[in-house]
Amino acid sequence: TPRTLDNTREQEPTSVRAEDDEVALDEAEDEFAEYFADTVRPKILLTTRPRPSRELFHFIADLQRFLPKLYFYPRRSYSIKDICTYGNNRDFTHLIVLSEKSK
Repeated sequence: TPRTLDNTREQEPTSVRAEDDEVALDEAEDEFAEYFADTVRPKILLTTRPRPSRELFHFIADLQRFLPKLYFYPRRSYSIKDICTYGNNRDFTHLIVLSEKSK
């Protein structure tokens, strides 16, 4: 057997084993566990700052191709609080507000 870094490494006394019960319990109680187990799909509301540029709309189109259940709603003159209320009433799980540094 050739000597490699992995098989010649000294065992670290503080390392955690994969079958550790405490680790399994922590992973089960993780707030994102349902997402990693694919039992919950996020429903994402996407909006922009007021008066976004044309390039931002190209980026939004790319995001919609890659992220399932991503819904874009134009900002118009709505406040973030109004958008949050709207999303909450329609069972959205996440809100993304896009802005850009410079045009």
